[in-house]
Amino acid sequence: MAQCFRHQRKFDEALALLQKCLDVQEETLGCKHPSYARTLYAMAQCHLDKCDYSSAIRCLQQCREIEAQALGPNHPGYANTLRLQAQCKLAVALYEDAFNDLESCKRVYEETLGARHPLYAAALYTLAQYHRLKGETTKALALLCVCADIETSSLGPDHPGLANTKRMQAQCEMARGNFRVALGLLQECRRILEGTQGQAHCTHPSLPLTLANMALCHLELGEFTEAAQIPSSFKEAQEQLPGDQLLAMVGAWRIEAKCCMVRGRLKDAVKLLKACMAAQSPTTGEDNPDFSATLYMMAQCERLLGRYDQARHLLGKCAGIQMHMLGKEHPAFISTRKELALCLMAQGHLRAALRILLKCREAFSKTLGPGHFLVAGAMFRAAECQLCLGCVAIAERLLGECAKIEVATLGRSHPGLANTQRLQAVCRMAGGDFQGALKLLQANEEAYHEHLDNAHPMRASGLYLMAFCHLELESPEEAKRLLDETALIEGVTLGKDHPALANTLKGKAQCCLQLGQPREALEIIENCRAIFSAALVAGTFFKDLDLRKDRFASRLCVHLTSFTASLDITSQLRDVTRAREASTEAGVES
Repeated sequence: MAQCFRHQRKFDEALALLQKCLDVQEETLGCKHPSYARTLYAMAQCHLDKCDYSSAIRCLQQCREIEAQALGPNHPGYANTLRLQAQCKLAVALYEDAFNDLESCKRVYEETLGARHPLYAAALYTLAQYHRLKGETTKALALLCVCADIETSSLGPDHPGLANTKRMQAQCEMARGNFRVALGLLQECRRILEGTQGQAHCTHPSLPLTLANMALCHLELGEFTEAAQIPSSFKEAQEQLPGDQLLAMVGAWRIEAKCCMVRGRLKDAVKLLKACMAAQSPTTGEDNPDFSATLYMMAQCERLLGRYDQARHLLGKCAGIQMHMLGKEHPAFISTRKELALCLMAQGHLRAALRILLKCREAFSKTLGPGHFLVAGAMFRAAECQLCLGCVAIAERLLGECAKIEVATLGRSHPGLANTQRLQAVCRMAGGDFQGALKLLQANEEAYHEHLDNAHPMRASGLYLMAFCHLELESPEEAKRLLDETALIEGVTLGKDHPALANTLKGKAQCCLQLGQPREALEIIENCRAIFSAALVAGTFFKDLDLRKDRFASRLCVHLTSFTASLDITSQLRDVTRAREASTEAGVES
């Protein structure tokens, strides 16, 4: 009966019955009997399902001691306990202890049951999970391939266990940047789960996590329409879960938050991430790599919302956890360092950011290979730094290498490649080739329009740059129209207090100056200055940037406009306004 309750996800009822079983067994059989150990094992399964890992480990440790004495360390039952204990240890980042348990477990299964038994495949699956968490995706995929072969031949092609294996294969492929391959695996996984479990079982984490990963793959591939068509029925199931089961949904929530971030809905993402942290903190604790993954995403949201100091604080906590639990060569730790560099860039500490980004590129290349899309991401950001420091030729070289990797791993229609080409257009602008830059940006605008929502922040960045091309080509009316559209997008998606919007307003003020509207320009720049004053610390923003070195690059890179520059423009506008008023009073045509 307890097992029935467990399969219905009524874990507290199951645990209450199992406790009664323990009491009866202790009185009749004693607490050293194998049956007593089996009951402890069943209790541990319930605790694991509830994500109460410490309670599960305590039950399994007691179970393991009983089985070692009663059955011996080479019994399959003892190996089952080792495998479940390893799963719990992986969840709390005790990686090496888990690895040792899994090696012993695999050896026992192979010697007693053979290398084609489903339990041997289960050991390989958990061992692959260990390698994936350590960032060793090649080893994980090799194990999962063997695992899937065993499960297909022994359990059949429609077994839920095979769906779990395919989902982990997809997660490994996503980590390697192979999103199209991952999507195919997830579609197979979804077919199996819906075919065997049915829509009534959507409350189980397997299907929501699969759907969330599918949506993320579509977003990474730039297929926003397809991502929006992914069924959202799992959200309703999540809302119906009791509080003690919410931790099981953290993975799906976090992916949903990433989807919100990609689509520019940052405040929705923050709400989801806060729900994740509330579920994680009292159960797995805050010194866990899984908690650090939530902190990392929260820091990304804070940076994108212009709250750079809060983002850096979160990243510091995140890096401390990852360094202790995963090591400095783990991709998660390197990504945290890269995110810190982006905060430094936004605050104007360009040289410090560049040093970190170049180290990130080397570390990603060493860990994941030189052709990985994360290497391209670090190179793209390093190119931004070089451009803002006036090193246009170096930036163009980095962007060329970046584009080659993105074409090979993501394809020519991916928005990431459009971002790289957009920054290449900025390089042309820095060299004074505004016509050439405008042609490249207009082509990119067509690509953005095809893959992104009209109100996406990435599209706003392209419109912003097109506006400045028109401004330099003495078409201020067209520039102002584009900047109006840019400001509208940024106000809706990022908020009216975001520095990016202030950057856009500053450009709009320059258009007003060229159109002979100094009073309107003054009102706009005062609003711009108020945003910068609220968001940034005067005197420290952009202290590393020599504005004279490359006025185009410094002005054109989104998020990279100084507070002091807005003060200078305000002063100039006041002078122009006063001069015009004085001329008018003297009866002179201004």
